[in-house]
Amino acid sequence: MAYEPSYVGGELDRKNLRMYEWQRGELYIHSAAMILDPEATLEVTYEPEGRVKRLLLEAEDQSITYLGLLPAEVTRDQGDAVAVWRSQRGKSPVAENDTEFLHDLSDIYVDSLREALATRRRFINEYSVEPHRIRLSYDDQPYEVNYRQTKFRRAHIHALPVIRESPLDARESIVASTRGTGEFGARREARARAVVERVMSGDGFDPASGALSTASR
Repeated sequence: MAYEPSYVGGELDRKNLRMYEWQRGELYIHSAAMILDPEATLEVTYEPEGRVKRLLLEAEDQSITYLGLLPAEVTRDQGDAVAVWRSQRGKSPVAENDTEFLHDLSDIYVDSLREALATRRRFINEYSVEPHRIRLSYDDQPYEVNYRQTKFRRAHIHALPVIRESPLDARESIVASTRGTGEFGARREARARAVVERVMSGDGFDPASGALSTASR
């Protein structure tokens, strides 16, 4: 469990941002907003029931259904979700026994929390966002209650004006944050430099033009 999702409302300049753990494409603009606006805060929201709903969409699209006997008090939808979950992991769609089935079902519900924690760690470890600025929230409401009110584009409102006003300073801030500090930052920079040097020393690369020759493509 975690906090309830915070109020967003219609004020697009509010400092509290929100993204859902499964929205991996939102990570980059939200990280930029958090780096460029030090007053912004972020909540990473997880929704276990949403994970089940997305698995059911896969079940419907791929005509997958659970053909085994279901444990007591387990719904047909949960069974179909488990069948998809197991298939995605290279397993038989049907569990061997109730214990295995319930383990998979529990894993489905826990997975959204696991992903939310991993997303929070990425903001902290890869973008140097202070831990106190990122919290988890738990959403058990229908999509129209919280999800549709999230207004994900508010992250652009925090990031893009800074980039337009001073693009070089914005780039420097983003580079510094993604580099990190101390020994960790030094190791990360060394790895990045090694990759760049390996690419630039490759056959067919023209450092003057930055282009690859036709032969190397």
